[in-house]
Amino acid sequence: MPVLLIVVIDAPFFVTHRLPIAIAAKQEGYEVHVAAPIDHTSPRGDAAAQKTIEDQGITFHTIPLKRSSLNPFKELRVVLAIRRLINTLRPQVLHCVGTKPVVYGGLLTRLFGGPIPVFAVTGLGTVFMQRGQRHDLRQRLMRAGFLNAFRTRGCQIIFQNPEDEEVFFDSGVLKEGRYHMVGGVGVNLDRFHPSLRSDRSTDAEALTIMLAARLIEAKGVRLFAEAARRLKQMHPSTRFILLGHSDPESPTDIGQSEIETWQKDGVVEWWGHVDDMPSAMAKADIFCLPSHYREGVPKVLLEAAAMGLPIVSTDMPGCRDVVDDGETGLLVPPRDQGALTKALERLVTDQDFRTEAGKAGRAKAEREFSEAEFVRKSLEIYSLAARYGRAT
Repeated sequence: MPVLLIVVIDAPFFVTHRLPIAIAAKQEGYEVHVAAPIDHTSPRGDAAAQKTIEDQGITFHTIPLKRSSLNPFKELRVVLAIRRLINTLRPQVLHCVGTKPVVYGGLLTRLFGGPIPVFAVTGLGTVFMQRGQRHDLRQRLMRAGFLNAFRTRGCQIIFQNPEDEEVFFDSGVLKEGRYHMVGGVGVNLDRFHPSLRSDRSTDAEALTIMLAARLIEAKGVRLFAEAARRLKQMHPSTRFILLGHSDPESPTDIGQSEIETWQKDGVVEWWGHVDDMPSAMAKADIFCLPSHYREGVPKVLLEAAAMGLPIVSTDMPGCRDVVDDGETGLLVPPRDQGALTKALERLVTDQDFRTEAGKAGRAKAEREFSEAEFVRKSLEIYSLAARYGRAT
């Protein structure tokens, strides 16, 4: 039985973004293992995610990875933990998802050989958006780590949007047949369906606008709160809902006290972490993600489109792959408070556009973003990696 080892940045991320692949791989005959950090104090719900994974018959391994750590001794522990797993499990396919797993998986397979790796670039985060000496150094280190990984013999590389691919294409490392464009992680079109919203009101003065994300500044959460403050002066009955948890590991984390102040002032309602996203989104009329983060393709935008929600997002890599400006919603420049407020007001006041944009978003999700197609492509890439390993 071939062994598949998936290394990811955290367990809840795996459950929401990669679990369908692991289940399908198991059904295809793979012995599936997942390696991720577990922090029982985290608001992410790591323990519940681990249980969800293990309930599917998938073996879980804890590794000491921290997304924001730059301590070289702690990072060496992560590398050694992944190395031990590779030595013990001897996987035929190693799937590395996210920046650190890709960089460390690439380092190990370049140094020691072993499984053919599949590298999934899930976005470039804030590093490639910021300027300054410290950020330039981090960008150079990240680029060097990626390029080293991409030189691994036989590796398969998955990009989610063309802009991320272009960052590395000029290096000459990417080769035809070894890199793949897979537009996001797909969405379950049956679970996320407009019929769940069939009883929504069309009253422009009682609409609900929703944002779901990690509650960090880079996702545009403060911009959303300020837009809510401004729009409530004109449309006081409009509700603004925040879904998600804080992320203490992020340098742009928004503390709980600030969110509670927004609630106290009547600006937003914070529902915290939500497990049943279809039911939560069924209560929305408009979805908003004003991110200025280098996304891959945000899964939450795929879910909103599949629900038939008109979307306001930013003209950024990943976001613009989902939102067709003027058709499925509106795109605004990143960090532009005025443009964001104006776009949301247009959707609040223009019922016809809201309705048509929602229908167009659902149609686009059906054409381009089905979870079934994402799983099919992923298994095909695993097969390519396994075949290359057997051939060599």
